[in-house]
Amino acid sequence: MSDIQIDNENSLVSTTSDFADIVKLIQSTRSKVFCSANKELINLYWQIGQTVSQKTVEDGWGKSTVEQLSEYIQEKDSELRGFSQSNLWRMKQFYETYKNNQKLSTLSREIPWKHNTMMRKFDKMKKIWYNIFNGTRSGACVIGRVFFFNKAGVRWQH
Repeated sequence: MSDIQIDNENSLVSTTSDFADIVKLIQSTRSKVFCSANKELINLYWQIGQTVSQKTVEDGWGKSTVEQLSEYIQEKDSELRGFSQSNLWRMKQFYETYKNNQKLSTLSREIPWKHNTMMRKFDKMKKIWYNIFNGTRSGACVIGRVFFFNKAGVRWQH
């Protein structure tokens, strides 16, 4: 393909750089749509986690009730995926992990669900590192945050 294309009347139609700009625009928009959809999905998980958390305290929801909820969701819409009993408990754990920390609760909703589940697994490792550092909690926390945010593709500054 030549860099410049000319129609029969010798007027400039387009260039390869114009095409490249359009491809970049498409890719950028696709990325924004993915991020927006991800944010809404994480907000949904937050709301479900909040509801399950509150119901376990206020109404005594337990394993069987959450299992019934999972089954109910599947009965109402069999195409819905990701709302198994174990995932509902993860949503509860997600909410309870970040509910008292405004900064982390906001940030946790900006990254994919997979990274949030990795972070909760990483918290267990951080506790081990805390012991390795002989109680220098800040060392373990800094290493933990840097690892987490690097994995999440987020630039973290101390």
